[in-house]
Amino acid sequence: MLMPMGPRSFGSSVAYLDKLVHAGAWATLAVCLWPLVRHLWRRPIMTRFGVIVAGLGLWGLATEWLQSYVPSRSSDLLDALADLVGAVVGATLASLFLEPRLARRTPPPAENPP
Repeated sequence: MLMPMGPRSFGSSVAYLDKLVHAGAWATLAVCLWPLVRHLWRRPIMTRFGVIVAGLGLWGLATEWLQSYVPSRSSDLLDALADLVGAVVGATLASLFLEPRLARRTPPPAENPP
């Protein structure tokens, strides 16, 4: 993300392909982060959803801002928006499909920890 780019080749002529790549990458990050956030921070699903989406949204904005300082790269708010959409899609998929599987494997937290 922060490396200078070489000459564009595959896919540079496909409209909005870079936005799909951004969304796909951030969706993958959201799905991968779900078990970690669930393990470290036992909160309701919507709280975890919000933390993951907000964190990845901020990460998308930060990478776009940093890219404006990298030679041959540019900053694009539409890329940051695609990142945010991908994070929402990934967190939604994780909450619908991954969460039930994780809930079956993980014992519930203790009511009154010592």
